[in-house]
Amino acid sequence: PVTHGYESHSQPIARIYCGETNPNPVRDSAPKASLKAPHPIEDVHATVFSAMGIEFENELDTPIGRPMKICEGKPVRALLDL
Repeated sequence: PVTHGYESHSQPIARIYCGETNPNPVRDSAPKASLKAPHPIEDVHATVFSAMGIEFENELDTPIGRPMKICEGKPVRALLDL
């Protein structure tokens, strides 16, 4: 479906993964294959918001009154406990 000239996607177009790299990486077509504990970008956002004291679980209203979550991820506790 197309809405207001923009394509509507039900799945993310791209994902960024972060985590500790494997000391013995294996070249693979999937970039996240060599990560020990990959985390999607939503979790990275939630981690940063949590560290800044932002209540990321809340919703904000868009200019047309539609509720929108600040963040859909969950904080990476291992990064917050450093």
